[in-house]
Amino acid sequence: MAKLKMVEKFEEFYDLTGIELLKLDGLDDAVIGIDEHDMRLIYSRKKIIKILMKENKWDEIEAREYFAFNIFGYYFGEQTPIFCLDDI
Repeated sequence: MAKLKMVEKFEEFYDLTGIELLKLDGLDDAVIGIDEHDMRLIYSRKKIIKILMKENKWDEIEAREYFAFNIFGYYFGEQTPIFCLDDI
């Protein structure tokens, strides 16, 4: 049996009737939590950077630049994910 990803655990644990978690494509493994008040996913910046590096064969600078301009700086509406600063 495959290990459940964090996102799948939240979907099982919470009654999400009428709520759609905003998930970023290809970054499920970077989810580290959920804001229970607003039901927004919390992503690890460190994990996102690692995923971007691996998937795109980028160095860390390229991955950080992509994250800053294309993920972190983008507003997705009320369900915009939270990005945890865990990479300093």
